[in-house]
Order: sequence, then structure tokens, then C-alpha cells
Amino acid sequence: MQTKGWIERLFRTMRERLLEGLPGYTGPNVLARGKDIEADAVYFAHELEAIIGRWIAVDYQRRPHDGLRVPEMPHLTLSPNDAYEEAVARAGSRSSRVTRICIWGCCRWRRG
Repeated sequence: MQTKGWIERLFRTMRERLLEGLPGYTGPNVLARGKDIEADAVYFAHELEAIIGRWIAVDYQRRPHDGLRVPEMPHLTLSPNDAYEEAVARAGSRSSRVTRICIWGCCRWRRG
């Protein structure tokens, strides 16, 4: 059973759909680098967190993913937002208080 494939796929998707388009992107190797990348490669942690968060909300959560399907309609792929709505429609929802805490620039969720 492959346990880390999904995170590797997320990083690849993030690289291909987001990071490669940012100024200063260095690429996976020297041949993939642009010209004078050091001049543009300045992001503070809070700026990069905002860029990635916006990309997740606007792009990643709204695009269909091959692994998200409704059993009754296997030909139909869902976005994470659509899959969540489908799950809530089938099972209902529970409300709980959730807060976000940031530690060293990494966000974690904690139930309050």
C-alpha cells in the first residue's frame, strides 16, 4: 500500500499549476531555470502562505480530481468542494468549532 503517493501528487500539482508561474521559480534542475532568477526570488513566509492559500481556494479545491468520484456515477469526476457537498448531502454535517494555529509558518487545525 502506497501511503505517500497522494502528498507527492499534491506537491507535483502545486509545482506545475502554481510555483512554475511565480517570479524567481528555480525549477527542479539548472536547465529549467529562467534568467536572473535571484533578482525576483524574494517572498516572505506570510506572502508565500497567502499565495498558496489563495491558489488552494481558487484553483485546487475547484478543479475535478481523478480520485474523487461518486460510486453510482464512476465516469463523473468531482472537485474537492463538490465531493464535500456530496458527502454532506449523503451523511449530513456536524458543526464544530475549529481554529487555525500557525507554527513556524505551517498551519495546523485544532478543534476548540
